[in-house]
Amino acid sequence: MARLSATKLALPILRGARTGTIAKAAKKFDLDAKWKKTTVCQKMERFSKRNSLNDFERFQVMVKRSQRSYLVKRLTAKFMGKKPAGKGKAPAPAPAKGKAPKEKKAKK
Repeated sequence: MARLSATKLALPILRGARTGTIAKAAKKFDLDAKWKKTTVCQKMERFSKRNSLNDFERFQVMVKRSQRSYLVKRLTAKFMGKKPAGKGKAPAPAPAKGKAPKEKKAKK
């Protein structure tokens, strides 16, 4: 029961219907096409596709995901007006409202 996923697909049949009646109702209702459109089916297909990958194909997927993540971070930073933090660097804290940042004095 933990792995059960309910969908909104329901066949218009009566209680106690036989196998042939259910098959006809499913064909008339176009159940296969509607099932293919559900997110549950798409998720199951994605998992089965990933299971069939070999080691190198899994590596390619990992590299593509990291590249996509990098591009998304850069684009969101660009459009949000923030500079993305570099590797190992913490972002500088923003100054408090109404206060100008303090200037450092030069050493003599």
